[in-house]
Amino acid sequence: MSTKDLKIVINQLGFNTTEAEIGMLLKNSVINGKCTLGDVIKILKHEDFADSDLGEDRQELWETFNYFDKDCDGFITISDLQDAMECLSLDVKPSVVYQMVIGADLNGDHRVGFEEFEIMLKDDDHDS
Repeated sequence: MSTKDLKIVINQLGFNTTEAEIGMLLKNSVINGKCTLGDVIKILKHEDFADSDLGEDRQELWETFNYFDKDCDGFITISDLQDAMECLSLDVKPSVVYQMVIGADLNGDHRVGFEEFEIMLKDDDHDS
């Protein structure tokens, strides 16, 4: 995902930032030039974008999870994430969306439940 695309995502979620700011954060977050769902959430958690830490505010975390859970079934599926990207006018290859979901999927069911979402964020916090 490019800094331009990520800026669109972040702005659509209600945060105001520049491509330069996102570029600086991506430089510190992205491994091997790939942006994962965890990277996007980590960027949204950064103090420059949010007044509170999503890890400390479970309700805000739940709201973020629900944004991506497009069909409201309690899981972020590959289709949900692809729909979210399309709603944000992002042209993300299906293979990239697949890798983002599989990267956060801990039980092998090809979808991300709220608990997996929380674990992914906690793991990202420990990696920082």
